[in-house]
Amino acid sequence: MHKIQTAAAIATSLALPFATPAHAQAWLGQYAADLSYQHNKAKAEAACLAGVPPRADKAQRAARDGAALISALPLLSSSSTPKQLAAVFLMQGEGNGWRDGGGAAAATAPFSALGARLAFPAGARFVAQGFVTGNDAMSARGVWRLELPAPVAAATQQPAPAPARYAVSFAWAPVSLFGNGWRITRLRVLAPGEGDPPLGPYCHLPPDWP
Repeated sequence: MHKIQTAAAIATSLALPFATPAHAQAWLGQYAADLSYQHNKAKAEAACLAGVPPRADKAQRAARDGAALISALPLLSSSSTPKQLAAVFLMQGEGNGWRDGGGAAAATAPFSALGARLAFPAGARFVAQGFVTGNDAMSARGVWRLELPAPVAAATQQPAPAPARYAVSFAWAPVSLFGNGWRITRLRVLAPGEGDPPLGPYCHLPPDWP
């Protein structure tokens, strides 16, 4: 008797999605959509690994938004609010943060505790040295040189210090209830004399860059 009841319960559960023609049609539609998504995802991954570059419009937006984020850095300060910081940085994420030289061995400061690192002199500006969007269109990386204004006090006759260079990575990630956007994920101030890290092309951003 128990076996008969169990078999009946299984049969009923299997029949539930197809209780009406409308239910069957909806289930088949969802199943087809899932198959299509998985197929397109696998196709995109294969193209990414094969070196197919991202769509031009996606690469252009990444470059435009990346430049805007870098230009916003001098506008931040140690008193910037969490909301202001989150408009520029992706606050959460493994390895996300700011490093001062030293390569991968340097300690990473979280974006929520940058303090004096955000004390840029008035008139400072970033000049792009290179920028590449990943083939996955979900990440990007670039190098910028920070140009400082000449000293105001002419009596010192001191030249402007050598420009600092910044290697910066970006991610296309959820940033609000309304969708995704580009944000800075990792930033490293390159040591004096250090060569620029490789930019690309690449598929997925390596976890140890920059």
